[in-house]
Amino acid sequence: MSGAPIEILLLEDSTLDAELMGEHLRRAAIAHVFDRVWTEADFVAALDRRRHDLILADYTLPSFDGLSALKIARARAPQIPFILASATLSEEAAIEAMRQGASDFVVKERLRRLPGAVRRALNEAAERAGRERAERRLEDINAHLETIIDERTGERDRIWRLSQDLFAVFDLQDRILSANPAWKAVLGWSPAAVEGRANADFKYPADRHIPIRPAGQEGDAIVDTVVRYSHRDGGHRWIAWRAAAPQNGRIFAVGRDVTEAKVQTEAIARAQDQLRQAQKMEAIGQLTGGVAHDFNNLLTVIIGNLEMLQRREADALSERGRGAVDNAMNGARRAALLTSSLLAFARRQPLAPRPIDANAQIAGMSDLLDRSLTERVRVETVLQPGLWTAHADANQLESAILNLALNARDAMPGGGTLTIETANVVLDDAYCRDNDDVEPGAYVGIFVGDTGDGMDSEVQARAFDPFFTTKDIGQGTGLGLSQVYGFAKQSGGHVRIFSAPGAGTTIRLYLPRRDMPAGVVERADVAPSAPPGGRETILVVEDEDRVRAHSTAILEELGYRVLAAADGPAGLDMLRRHPGVALLLSDLGLPKGMDGEQLAVLARRLLPGLKVLFVSGYARSVVDHDGQMPAGTELITKPFTFDGLARRVRGLLDRPAGAGPAAPRILLVEDEELVRMVAAELLQEAGFEVDEAGNAAEALAKARERAGTLAAAIVDIGLPDMPGDRVAADLWRLHPGLPIVVASGQDTDVVRRRFGSEDRVDFVGKPYQSDDVIRSLARLGIRPDRVE
Repeated sequence: MSGAPIEILLLEDSTLDAELMGEHLRRAAIAHVFDRVWTEADFVAALDRRRHDLILADYTLPSFDGLSALKIARARAPQIPFILASATLSEEAAIEAMRQGASDFVVKERLRRLPGAVRRALNEAAERAGRERAERRLEDINAHLETIIDERTGERDRIWRLSQDLFAVFDLQDRILSANPAWKAVLGWSPAAVEGRANADFKYPADRHIPIRPAGQEGDAIVDTVVRYSHRDGGHRWIAWRAAAPQNGRIFAVGRDVTEAKVQTEAIARAQDQLRQAQKMEAIGQLTGGVAHDFNNLLTVIIGNLEMLQRREADALSERGRGAVDNAMNGARRAALLTSSLLAFARRQPLAPRPIDANAQIAGMSDLLDRSLTERVRVETVLQPGLWTAHADANQLESAILNLALNARDAMPGGGTLTIETANVVLDDAYCRDNDDVEPGAYVGIFVGDTGDGMDSEVQARAFDPFFTTKDIGQGTGLGLSQVYGFAKQSGGHVRIFSAPGAGTTIRLYLPRRDMPAGVVERADVAPSAPPGGRETILVVEDEDRVRAHSTAILEELGYRVLAAADGPAGLDMLRRHPGVALLLSDLGLPKGMDGEQLAVLARRLLPGLKVLFVSGYARSVVDHDGQMPAGTELITKPFTFDGLARRVRGLLDRPAGAGPAAPRILLVEDEELVRMVAAELLQEAGFEVDEAGNAAEALAKARERAGTLAAAIVDIGLPDMPGDRVAADLWRLHPGLPIVVASGQDTDVVRRRFGSEDRVDFVGKPYQSDDVIRSLARLGIRPDRVE
């Protein structure tokens, strides 16, 4: 999190626990300040003293408890999110805390969840405050409109010519007998131009059938009608009419321009619909992710034992027995595919994102698509030249494209055309206001369209739900589009459906842009033949007894010497007693307060050359990383096969040590393409890695992608969409302390004054030579041999 530190009121009597909480927040880059208390009196005083952003409270205290603190906080500061922390919190206590208004709860043995809980609580509080402001604004607008309309209706005869509302007198045939000058101001039509003509002539075409007052309605009742009218200069305006009952064959009406209020109301309604949809998808995702995790552990054991029967007992089985084992294995593998799709939707699958040439990826899928589609489906590709590099998991992208292609095939049972198109896309602020699940920035678009029957609005609203399908029973799982949705969201991208009955369907997948060196193309991995085993010593750390036994049996069958432990502390003790261990095979989600990543860090301190292979089936550590493991992490997912585990272990053991640290990465922000190209080449020749951006929006998008990996930035002071000093300020919010070189063709002293006494900045005049920039970077402490 960037910006000012968050103020946390910490109710905690243990100094050690407070320090551990602070350490977890700092590791997650959450800037914070603790206001720590541990008595009821001090807690109440702290609430009254100043406003805090969040309350973090221990469940059990010597003379006080978390639930009592929660009741006090709900009464005195109900808007502040409240998180409970406890060493042992029962399910009943957790449910009671959530019922009384707690935002979340964290078990102290799993404090790695704390940063995620803090972010989620703060985001929910911000969303809640935003909704309340919007609702109050809408109520104010409605009250204001009602007051104005009522007042002006009563005075219409005296303010006919002065009113900004539309006054009109209609006959029973809906002709305009009289109109006031406001028609000219609001709609561009003078009274002379509308009097004597049919009211329908000025209505928006789609609303011409809506009468100002329904025919045959008598009495003193006033009718409210909202109708769109065409403006003389184009476009339309929403007019809210209030019309009285006919008198002497005439209808008197007052119309007010409510276009702005209508737009605001519709925007609020869209935002509320999007929020409800997001909450629904998140709830379903949590359920499906948990179910898939448990099934993965079961399937690991099932598949492992079936494989053992196939390898060791095939000759002893009858032909019927072998067939039964083969059928069971096929069913288990299908179940594994289903759990993989569930994890994809739940955004809990481990991803290995990397730079991808999507054009090459699609071109390389031609044979696969030809095999998967019928002869009646014609495939057309429209691949944009110079397509940006996408940042995603190559295997999951291939799976997503194939799922979309198969859905398109099924939508065209009689045949048709499948079109796969790529494009460079910049999603601006206006688009993201209407689609608040995506950030503005540069994306690679992959659009898959068909000429099938299309979807109505009801089907579109449920298309991404897991297990929803319009196909007959047995013809689909309903997980194809949900897998694409989960993959897009987990990759930091976006997906939209464009369809109408009879007009076909296009699914638009947007993936974040990421630059890579020319000629590098990432493709989905191709599995090599199974490698042989070995004689090295391997330590298996897994808390599930059956999975641990299964993994140990596979490795022993391959010839390895295997040690086993059920948790991190036991694994460390095993490493101390057996310094010859060559590889650590560890589950990511382990008990006793030490997960797989923490175990690996401590293990490598004991044995610096130790190689590590993580195992995951929706582990909490994967969730903490949004499913995207840090670069260089080796991971195998449950359920794994005999050959799969054998191949990964042997490949990792045979891999040579790394070549050393990467070069410092520089963000180069320059709108002149030729200058940017030359400067990038000079920096690369000097030993730097360079990310290029042609404007401020692109630069900030790249900075978000490169969180924690940028060594410095070179920013032109005169960018087309934002001044360079404002770009520098935004960069510092994303990367506190980032060194910045400011390039300018202006007087350097003038530019310096815009940055004041900032010591993180150096200046270089344009046009500059490579030595100028390198010396400027060196003055900020950035050299080619330095790693950030």
